[in-house]
Amino acid sequence: MDIFDRIAQTLENRVRSGIGRPYFRSAKYMAHEFSTANFRPIEGGEERLIAFIDGGNSPILEGPGISVQLNRVALGLFRGARGSSPRCHRGSSSSLS
Repeated sequence: MDIFDRIAQTLENRVRSGIGRPYFRSAKYMAHEFSTANFRPIEGGEERLIAFIDGGNSPILEGPGISVQLNRVALGLFRGARGSSPRCHRGSSSSLS
C-alpha cells in the first residue's frame, strides 16, 4: 500500500460529501454546486502524464515595509493510476558577491 492509498483510507470516513456552498463577498462571483456530475474523465488519461500543482504561503513576519512569507509548493505526477517521479533538470547557478 503506497502513501496515497493510506491517505485515502485515513480520510475515507472523515471527509464530508455535503460540504455546503462557498460564500463570496462580491456578487460578481458565482458558486457552482460541488457534484460528481461536474467532473469528466480525462481523455487518454491512462497514457498521458498528468500534473497537479498546488501551493500556499504563510506569513512569518509582517510590517509596514516588509513581509516575509513561507512558500510551500506540492507536485503530483500521474500516468493513469500510477504515480510518477519528476525528472530533475539542473540549471546554472550564480551567486552574488
